[in-house]
Amino acid sequence: MSNKTNNQIELLCIGTELLLGNIVNGNARWLAEELARLGIPHFRQTVVGDNRERLMEVVLEASRRCRVLICTGGLGPTPDDLTTETLAAAFNAPLEERSEVLADIKAKLSARGRPMAANNCKQALLPEGATVLSNPLGTAPGMIWSPLENFSLLTFPGVPAEMQAMWEQTAVPWLQQQGLTSGIFRSRLLRFWGIAESSLAEQVAPFLEQQNPTVAPYAGRGEVKLRITAWADNGEAADALIAPVEQQLRQIGGSNYFGADGDSLASVVLACLQLLRTAGYGYGLLEQLEVRGFNTDANTLYPLLRRLEKQEYLTSEWNTDEARPRKFYRTSDAGIRLADTLTDEWRLLTTAIASLTAEEN
Repeated sequence: MSNKTNNQIELLCIGTELLLGNIVNGNARWLAEELARLGIPHFRQTVVGDNRERLMEVVLEASRRCRVLICTGGLGPTPDDLTTETLAAAFNAPLEERSEVLADIKAKLSARGRPMAANNCKQALLPEGATVLSNPLGTAPGMIWSPLENFSLLTFPGVPAEMQAMWEQTAVPWLQQQGLTSGIFRSRLLRFWGIAESSLAEQVAPFLEQQNPTVAPYAGRGEVKLRITAWADNGEAADALIAPVEQQLRQIGGSNYFGADGDSLASVVLACLQLLRTAGYGYGLLEQLEVRGFNTDANTLYPLLRRLEKQEYLTSEWNTDEARPRKFYRTSDAGIRLADTLTDEWRLLTTAIASLTAEEN
């Protein structure tokens, strides 16, 4: 008896270079995000090298477990590109040359001023009964093939741009036609500093038991993250599920919360320096940052700014002309040089990193 769930999908990334760590597996991340955008759950990702026996073993295992297996890599013309022929062999299917694919390869190579090599011909071989997944950018076509009842294979080249174009043009419509898309997943990543993962997890423990949206903690370099993920019929409904949970988690985190999604501790400091350099004494720091949408919790920002001031990257001055005196910050000459050189948010000077991670003296 099959134990498959109706919409179970898995990812299989093929390439020895992935196992050796020569390249980052960006295709898996991109496909996972795309599946979430389409509302399609997937529960397993596998990486296997360019080895016929191991690839065949992994594919046959997946065929007993999932409905759709999405494969990337191994579709090129070189001898170590084994994906198509191995998939055919796994299900005892003969390969057949597709004249339309061969003609497309010849035309693309000719347009680039390159001759048709003998090894390019293997890219025109597909299992009998497979549907061509055309590649608008390269010579390696993919395929959509159902070698077994209730099991389909989708293959893509490992080149990200080619894979993404093929996914949008052909794979997404196919998934929709199969009734696999349903609703949408949305995620929000909240970022905290100055607190251990275990401590934050304990404070938000009731939220970790929720089903929709789910909340999961992650430890990072100098920070702790809480990911909120919701499923709904559309993006607006998913955002509505996330919003109240985000508000409560931010309240629990208090001054340890500093940003969300793409924010980083470094980007907050960099933004402070750049805004101060641009605005001078024109506005109070909090007002400047609020306009730009940055977190403006004074309990978080002012200790950081005081440390930068101690390191002589900022200078300050009190404005006593108003009813309530306020302290205004501006960048020193050293701060201006720092802001000018921080083109990458991860290249902070040691003193700036210390100002973010150490406790206020």
